[in-house]
Amino acid sequence: MKKIYIISFLSLLFVHQLAAQQINNLVPNGDFEDVDSCFKSIGSIWKVNGWNAAIDNSKSSTDYYNTCQLNHSWPLLNPISGVEGNGSVGIVLKISTLKHREYLQIMLTNELEQDSVYMVSLKIKPIYLANLFEWSTDRIELLLSKNSVKAEVYNFQTPSLIDTASSLFFTEPFNDSSKFHTCKGFYKAVGGEKFLTIGNFSADSLTNFHFLGNVYQTQLKQAYYLIDDVKLYKASDTLVRKLPEPIMPNVFSPNQDGVNEYYKIENLPENSSLEVFNRWGSVVFKQQPYQNNWPGNAPNGQPLAAGVYFAILTYQDKNGQLQQKK
Repeated sequence: MKKIYIISFLSLLFVHQLAAQQINNLVPNGDFEDVDSCFKSIGSIWKVNGWNAAIDNSKSSTDYYNTCQLNHSWPLLNPISGVEGNGSVGIVLKISTLKHREYLQIMLTNELEQDSVYMVSLKIKPIYLANLFEWSTDRIELLLSKNSVKAEVYNFQTPSLIDTASSLFFTEPFNDSSKFHTCKGFYKAVGGEKFLTIGNFSADSLTNFHFLGNVYQTQLKQAYYLIDDVKLYKASDTLVRKLPEPIMPNVFSPNQDGVNEYYKIENLPENSSLEVFNRWGSVVFKQQPYQNNWPGNAPNGQPLAAGVYFAILTYQDKNGQLQQKK
Protein backbone atom coordinates (compact mmCIF):
# COMPACT_ATOMS: atom_id res chain seq x y z
CA MET A 1 0.00 0.00 0.00
CA LYS A 2 1.34 3.38 -0.98
CA LYS A 3 1.54 5.72 2.03
CA ILE A 4 2.61 9.28 2.63
CA TYR A 5 3.70 10.00 6.17
CA ILE A 6 3.14 13.32 7.85
CA ILE A 7 5.01 13.83 11.11
CA SER A 8 3.02 15.63 13.80
CA PHE A 9 4.91 17.74 16.35
CA LEU A 10 4.06 19.77 19.44
CA SER A 11 1.08 22.09 19.27
CA LEU A 12 1.67 25.63 20.40
CA LEU A 13 -1.06 27.40 22.34
CA PHE A 14 -1.21 31.15 22.65
CA VAL A 15 -3.30 32.89 25.28
CA HIS A 16 -4.86 36.32 25.13
CA GLN A 17 -3.34 37.51 28.39
CA LEU A 18 -1.34 36.23 31.34
CA ALA A 19 -2.98 35.61 34.69
CA ALA A 20 -1.53 37.67 37.50
CA GLN A 21 0.90 35.46 39.33
CA GLN A 22 4.32 35.24 40.89
CA ILE A 23 6.71 33.66 38.42
CA ASN A 24 10.05 31.98 38.90
CA ASN A 25 11.90 32.94 35.73
CA LEU A 26 14.31 30.16 34.79
CA VAL A 27 16.18 32.50 32.43
CA PRO A 28 18.86 34.27 34.47
CA ASN A 29 19.45 37.86 33.42
CA GLY A 30 16.54 37.66 30.98
CA ASP A 31 16.40 41.47 30.79
CA PHE A 32 20.14 41.79 29.94
CA GLU A 33 20.74 44.20 32.78
CA ASP A 34 23.50 42.32 34.59
CA VAL A 35 26.86 43.34 33.12
CA ASP A 36 30.21 43.71 34.87
CA SER A 37 30.76 47.17 33.41
CA CYS A 38 29.87 49.25 30.36
CA PHE A 39 31.78 48.11 27.27
CA LYS A 40 32.07 49.69 23.83
CA SER A 41 32.18 46.59 21.61
CA ILE A 42 28.52 45.86 20.83
CA GLY A 43 29.40 42.41 19.43
CA SER A 44 30.61 41.22 22.83
CA ILE A 45 27.43 39.54 24.06
CA TRP A 46 29.46 37.11 26.21
CA LYS A 47 30.24 40.06 28.51
CA VAL A 48 26.56 40.11 29.49
CA ASN A 49 26.45 37.70 32.42
CA GLY A 50 25.09 34.29 31.50
CA TRP A 51 24.65 34.85 27.76
CA ASN A 52 26.64 33.78 24.69
CA ALA A 53 26.15 33.74 20.93
CA ALA A 54 26.27 29.93 20.43
CA ILE A 55 29.67 30.39 18.82
CA ASP A 56 33.24 31.06 19.88
CA ASN A 57 33.60 34.51 21.40
CA SER A 58 36.13 35.55 18.75
CA LYS A 59 33.51 34.94 16.02
CA SER A 60 30.54 36.44 17.84
CA SER A 61 28.56 39.15 16.06
CA THR A 62 25.48 39.18 18.30
CA ASP A 63 25.05 42.78 19.48
CA TYR A 64 24.44 44.25 22.92
CA TYR A 65 23.12 47.75 23.60
CA ASN A 66 23.02 49.62 26.89
CA THR A 67 22.15 53.17 27.87
CA CYS A 68 25.75 53.58 29.01
CA GLN A 69 26.82 53.20 25.36
CA LEU A 70 24.77 56.06 23.94
CA ASN A 71 27.81 58.26 23.43
CA HIS A 72 29.81 55.69 21.52
CA SER A 73 27.63 52.79 20.29
CA TRP A 74 26.78 52.02 16.68
CA PRO A 75 23.92 54.44 15.87
CA LEU A 76 20.83 52.34 15.15
CA LEU A 77 18.39 55.19 15.66
CA ASN A 78 18.50 54.78 19.44
CA PRO A 79 17.87 51.00 19.41
CA ILE A 80 17.09 50.77 23.11
CA SER A 81 14.12 53.11 22.85
CA GLY A 82 11.08 51.55 24.48
CA VAL A 83 13.06 48.95 26.41
CA GLU A 84 12.31 48.39 30.06
CA GLY A 85 15.60 48.97 31.82
CA ASN A 86 18.95 49.70 30.24
CA GLY A 87 19.88 46.73 28.05
CA SER A 88 18.78 44.98 24.86
CA VAL A 89 20.30 42.53 22.37
CA GLY A 90 20.29 42.64 18.56
CA ILE A 91 20.48 39.61 16.24
CA VAL A 92 20.27 39.03 12.49
CA LEU A 93 17.62 36.39 11.78
CA LYS A 94 18.24 36.21 8.04
CA ILE A 95 20.35 37.73 5.24
CA SER A 96 19.38 37.14 1.61
CA THR A 97 22.78 36.53 0.01
CA LEU A 98 24.73 34.99 2.91
CA LYS A 99 24.31 32.00 5.19
CA HIS A 100 24.82 34.34 8.13
CA ARG A 101 22.55 33.86 11.18
CA GLU A 102 22.96 35.07 14.74
CA TYR A 103 21.88 33.46 18.01
CA LEU A 104 21.45 34.02 21.74
CA GLN A 105 22.04 31.21 24.21
CA ILE A 106 21.86 30.78 27.98
CA MET A 107 21.84 27.99 30.58
CA LEU A 108 18.62 27.86 32.59
CA THR A 109 18.71 27.96 36.38
CA ASN A 110 16.99 24.55 36.57
CA GLU A 111 16.34 21.65 34.22
CA LEU A 112 12.79 21.39 32.87
CA GLU A 113 10.57 18.70 34.36
CA GLN A 114 9.17 15.99 32.12
CA ASP A 115 5.60 16.63 30.88
CA SER A 116 5.38 19.93 32.76
CA VAL A 117 4.03 22.88 30.79
CA TYR A 118 6.08 26.07 30.72
CA MET A 119 5.27 29.58 29.57
CA VAL A 120 7.84 31.22 27.29
CA SER A 121 7.79 34.91 26.43
CA LEU A 122 10.11 37.50 24.97
CA LYS A 123 9.89 41.00 23.53
CA ILE A 124 11.06 41.64 19.98
CA LYS A 125 11.39 44.69 17.78
CA PRO A 126 12.31 44.76 14.07
CA ILE A 127 14.83 47.48 13.24
CA TYR A 128 14.38 49.64 10.16
CA LEU A 129 17.39 51.63 8.98
CA ALA A 130 17.54 52.77 5.36
CA ASN A 131 20.42 51.31 3.33
CA LEU A 132 21.07 48.67 5.97
CA PHE A 133 18.11 47.01 7.73
CA GLU A 134 14.89 47.30 5.74
CA TRP A 135 13.22 43.92 6.22
CA SER A 136 11.48 41.77 8.78
CA THR A 137 11.06 38.00 8.63
CA ASP A 138 8.49 35.46 9.76
CA ARG A 139 10.74 33.07 11.64
CA ILE A 140 11.57 33.86 15.25
CA GLU A 141 12.42 30.55 16.92
CA LEU A 142 13.43 29.12 20.28
CA LEU A 143 15.26 25.88 20.99
CA LEU A 144 15.11 24.16 24.39
CA SER A 145 17.75 21.45 24.61
CA LYS A 146 19.54 19.24 27.11
CA ASN A 147 22.93 20.33 25.79
CA SER A 148 24.23 23.58 24.37
CA VAL A 149 24.29 23.95 20.59
CA LYS A 150 26.89 25.68 18.47
CA ALA A 151 26.75 27.44 15.10
CA GLU A 152 29.24 26.62 12.38
CA VAL A 153 31.42 29.40 10.99
CA TYR A 154 30.60 30.48 7.44
CA ASN A 155 33.43 31.77 5.27
CA PHE A 156 35.76 31.66 8.32
CA GLN A 157 34.20 34.74 9.88
CA THR A 158 30.45 34.68 10.53
CA PRO A 159 28.06 32.24 12.28
CA SER A 160 25.76 30.24 10.04
CA LEU A 161 22.52 28.28 10.34
CA ILE A 162 22.18 25.85 13.25
CA ASP A 163 20.46 23.02 11.42
CA THR A 164 17.97 21.62 13.95
CA ALA A 165 14.25 21.65 14.61
CA SER A 166 13.12 24.40 16.96
CA SER A 167 10.98 23.85 20.07
CA LEU A 168 8.80 26.94 19.54
CA PHE A 169 8.47 29.30 16.65
CA PHE A 170 6.55 32.45 15.78
CA THR A 171 5.53 33.21 12.19
CA GLU A 172 4.18 36.73 12.73
CA PRO A 173 6.77 39.12 11.18
CA PHE A 174 5.83 42.03 13.49
CA ASN A 175 6.30 44.67 10.80
CA ASP A 176 5.79 47.65 13.13
CA SER A 177 9.36 48.78 13.86
CA SER A 178 8.24 51.60 16.17
CA LYS A 179 7.75 49.42 19.24
CA PHE A 180 8.48 46.14 20.97
CA HIS A 181 6.08 43.23 20.51
CA THR A 182 5.57 40.34 22.93
CA CYS A 183 5.75 36.71 21.78
CA LYS A 184 4.16 34.15 24.11
CA GLY A 185 3.82 30.41 23.88
CA PHE A 186 3.46 27.18 25.86
CA TYR A 187 6.06 24.43 25.83
CA LYS A 188 5.55 20.88 27.15
CA ALA A 189 8.92 19.64 28.41
CA VAL A 190 10.49 16.39 27.29
CA GLY A 191 12.49 16.54 30.51
CA GLY A 192 16.05 17.58 31.24
CA GLU A 193 16.17 20.62 28.97
CA LYS A 194 18.78 22.99 30.37
CA PHE A 195 19.64 25.42 27.56
CA LEU A 196 17.60 28.07 25.73
CA THR A 197 18.74 29.31 22.31
CA ILE A 198 16.99 32.11 20.39
CA GLY A 199 17.35 32.70 16.64
CA ASN A 200 16.26 31.21 13.33
CA PHE A 201 16.82 27.49 12.79
CA SER A 202 14.80 27.18 9.56
CA ALA A 203 16.12 26.83 6.03
CA ASP A 204 15.90 29.88 3.77
CA SER A 205 13.08 28.21 1.82
CA LEU A 206 10.95 28.31 5.00
CA THR A 207 11.80 31.91 5.91
CA ASN A 208 10.15 34.85 4.15
CA PHE A 209 11.13 38.51 4.03
CA HIS A 210 8.69 41.43 4.53
CA PHE A 211 9.67 44.95 3.46
CA LEU A 212 9.48 47.54 6.24
CA GLY A 213 9.98 50.72 4.22
CA ASN A 214 8.52 52.51 1.21
CA VAL A 215 11.33 52.51 -1.36
CA TYR A 216 14.09 49.94 -1.74
CA GLN A 217 17.42 51.44 -0.70
CA THR A 218 19.58 48.34 -0.90
CA GLN A 219 19.54 45.01 -2.74
CA LEU A 220 20.82 43.14 0.32
CA LYS A 221 17.94 41.92 2.46
CA GLN A 222 18.65 41.80 6.18
CA ALA A 223 16.17 41.11 8.98
CA TYR A 224 17.52 42.48 12.27
CA TYR A 225 15.65 42.29 15.58
CA LEU A 226 16.12 43.55 19.10
CA ILE A 227 15.41 41.02 21.88
CA ASP A 228 14.55 41.81 25.49
CA ASP A 229 12.72 40.57 28.60
CA VAL A 230 13.12 36.81 28.04
CA LYS A 231 11.10 34.65 30.44
CA LEU A 232 10.53 30.92 30.91
CA TYR A 233 8.55 29.65 33.88
CA LYS A 234 6.29 26.83 34.91
CA ALA A 235 2.70 27.61 33.98
CA SER A 236 -0.02 27.38 36.60
CA ASP A 237 -3.01 25.08 36.09
CA THR A 238 -5.28 28.08 35.65
CA LEU A 239 -3.01 29.55 32.98
CA VAL A 240 -2.96 26.44 30.82
CA ARG A 241 -6.37 26.49 29.19
CA LYS A 242 -7.63 23.51 27.27
CA LEU A 243 -8.62 24.79 23.85
CA PRO A 244 -10.33 22.76 21.13
CA GLU A 245 -7.61 21.45 18.87
CA PRO A 246 -7.59 20.14 15.32
CA ILE A 247 -6.24 16.59 15.06
CA MET A 248 -3.62 16.05 12.35
CA PRO A 249 -3.19 12.46 11.14
CA ASN A 250 0.30 10.97 10.87
CA VAL A 251 -0.42 9.01 7.71
CA PHE A 252 -2.77 8.78 4.76
CA SER A 253 -2.75 6.54 1.68
CA PRO A 254 -3.77 8.17 -1.63
CA ASN A 255 -3.54 4.96 -3.67
CA GLN A 256 -7.01 5.08 -5.28
CA ASP A 257 -8.46 2.27 -3.20
CA GLY A 258 -11.20 4.56 -1.94
CA VAL A 259 -9.92 4.54 1.66
CA ASN A 260 -8.04 7.39 3.36
CA GLU A 261 -7.42 9.10 0.01
CA TYR A 262 -7.13 12.67 1.34
CA TYR A 263 -5.23 14.34 4.14
CA LYS A 264 -8.18 15.09 6.42
CA ILE A 265 -7.81 17.04 9.67
CA GLU A 266 -10.42 16.47 12.36
CA ASN A 267 -11.98 19.59 13.89
CA LEU A 268 -10.51 21.69 11.09
CA PRO A 269 -11.05 25.39 11.96
CA GLU A 270 -12.41 27.81 9.41
CA ASN A 271 -9.95 29.93 7.43
CA SER A 272 -7.00 27.74 8.39
CA SER A 273 -4.04 27.25 6.08
CA LEU A 274 -1.95 24.14 5.43
CA GLU A 275 1.61 24.01 4.11
CA VAL A 276 3.39 20.74 3.33
CA PHE A 277 7.14 20.45 2.81
CA ASN A 278 9.43 17.67 1.67
CA ARG A 279 12.61 16.69 3.54
CA TRP A 280 14.59 19.40 1.73
CA GLY A 281 12.28 22.19 2.84
CA SER A 282 10.57 22.73 -0.52
CA VAL A 283 6.85 23.52 -0.48
CA VAL A 284 4.89 20.74 -2.18
CA PHE A 285 1.41 21.94 -1.20
CA LYS A 286 -0.15 25.13 0.14
CA GLN A 287 -3.81 26.05 0.51
CA GLN A 288 -5.70 28.77 2.38
CA PRO A 289 -8.29 28.10 3.54
CA TYR A 290 -7.53 24.41 3.62
CA GLN A 291 -10.42 22.31 2.29
CA ASN A 292 -9.39 18.89 3.68
CA ASN A 293 -8.93 17.69 0.12
CA TRP A 294 -5.19 17.29 -0.53
CA PRO A 295 -4.67 13.99 -2.42
CA GLY A 296 -0.88 13.91 -2.03
CA ASN A 297 -0.09 15.63 -5.31
CA ALA A 298 2.78 17.97 -6.15
CA PRO A 299 2.07 21.51 -7.47
CA ASN A 300 2.15 20.12 -11.03
CA GLY A 301 -0.63 17.69 -10.17
CA GLN A 302 1.53 14.59 -10.24
CA PRO A 303 1.42 12.21 -7.25
CA LEU A 304 4.27 12.62 -4.80
CA ALA A 305 6.52 9.71 -3.93
CA ALA A 306 5.79 7.84 -0.72
CA GLY A 307 7.96 9.11 2.12
CA VAL A 308 8.27 11.53 5.01
CA TYR A 309 6.75 15.00 4.68
CA PHE A 310 6.18 17.85 7.14
CA ALA A 311 2.95 19.79 7.60
CA ILE A 312 2.20 23.12 9.27
CA LEU A 313 -1.40 24.01 10.04
CA THR A 314 -2.03 27.67 10.93
CA TYR A 315 -5.37 28.73 12.39
CA GLN A 316 -7.07 31.00 14.93
CA ASP A 317 -8.77 29.92 18.13
CA LYS A 318 -12.11 31.25 19.40
CA ASN A 319 -10.35 34.26 20.91
CA GLY A 320 -8.75 35.20 17.60
CA GLN A 321 -5.27 34.11 18.74
CA LEU A 322 -2.86 32.57 16.24
CA GLN A 323 -2.24 28.85 16.70
CA GLN A 324 -0.09 26.37 14.86
CA LYS A 325 0.40 22.64 14.74
CA LYS A 326 3.48 21.33 13.05
